[in-house]
Amino acid sequence: MAPQGSFYSPVTVAAPPRVITHHAEVRMSQIKSVEGALRLARTIASDVFLYNKDKVAEGLQKDTLFELLEADISEGRELYTSRVAQEIRDRYNLLDRALVDAIPANTREMPTHLW
Repeated sequence: MAPQGSFYSPVTVAAPPRVITHHAEVRMSQIKSVEGALRLARTIASDVFLYNKDKVAEGLQKDTLFELLEADISEGRELYTSRVAQEIRDRYNLLDRALVDAIPANTREMPTHLW
């Protein structure tokens, strides 16, 4: 029989004690500058294209880019809305602008008949 704790036998470990705490809701601070909001918008747009290369390539070929990325863009929009102050969102259309600006920057090497 192998000694306890060796490679061949499991080690018996007592469960850690339960600790009950009261958690306050943690919220990230709101972005209140146009520069910060634009930086976040560009990051979101870049991530949408970076993590969805197959969808982007298909969307460019079939002219369905925004339909294929709809769920990912919606998720990005939720993040943007939760992080950027309302007054910035009301005054500027930064996320949509960043998404449109990201298309040529992220699709240069992809074949398309659109341009």
